[in-house]
Amino acid sequence: MNKFVIAVAAVALAASPAAAAPECGKVVDELSKAISGHLTMSPEQKVSALRMTMSAYDSCMVGDTKSSNATRDMIMAQVRKQLGAPN
Repeated sequence: MNKFVIAVAAVALAASPAAAAPECGKVVDELSKAISGHLTMSPEQKVSALRMTMSAYDSCMVGDTKSSNATRDMIMAQVRKQLGAPN
């Protein structure tokens, strides 16, 4: 019985990041479109934002949605600020 419980737990843990993968891809797509479409950012700002986007993706893939969401929110706030939109 214990082997069965361990096997089920292992399968559930192994499937967790894979289940998050489509959502993680959506986060990267959303952020990269926002960064690429924002023409007033300097190349250095775009590179920095893209690096943070990849960090958010990595966090998402390991199941750390809190960190991923915080990074996404920070990047989108920077884009809105550059556009002159209210927070």
